[in-house]
Amino acid sequence: MLERKREKMEKSGRKRQALEKAGEKCVVPDKSKGSKPVVFAGDDEYMLDPSRRVTMPVRWRSKQHDEFWVLPWPLVKRDYLLVLPVARFEQMMAAVGQASLSDERSLAVARAISGRAQLLKLDKSSRVLLPEILTSAVGIKSSVKFVGMMGWFEIWDPKRHADTLVNNDLIAAQAVVGMQL
Repeated sequence: MLERKREKMEKSGRKRQALEKAGEKCVVPDKSKGSKPVVFAGDDEYMLDPSRRVTMPVRWRSKQHDEFWVLPWPLVKRDYLLVLPVARFEQMMAAVGQASLSDERSLAVARAISGRAQLLKLDKSSRVLLPEILTSAVGIKSSVKFVGMMGWFEIWDPKRHADTLVNNDLIAAQAVVGMQL
């Protein structure tokens, strides 16, 4: 039912207002002033299909973001999949590329990131295929939790994500004291 309602709203041009009224936040490009960046905010849980494909949350879909670099993160612990828009991944790799070729630490970072990263593209149904090497690295089996991080997002095993929330909230509470938000 919600999908039919969305289709009607898209045709009538009232999609943004209706979705926001229904409690869903969305970022829609302002065509009169060029495209605004997509803000990856909120979290959603989805099931993987038997081929390990998963649908991208509706509010995060954009023509400017149909390809993403994905890698297990953090590098050693590998709790989740870090998903970066192409431009953000290029910024990260440019920073890594600035280091000296004789700096072993920088070379190790470059190897770790570029050796594990995979470029993934959304299909026509806004699904992404998560390769087995990525899902097994972070313990994803049958469902995933998308977690927005403003300019990028993470894909977690839902149970692993729930287990980290208490500690994450404590760290955030301490960090926000020093931030000027």
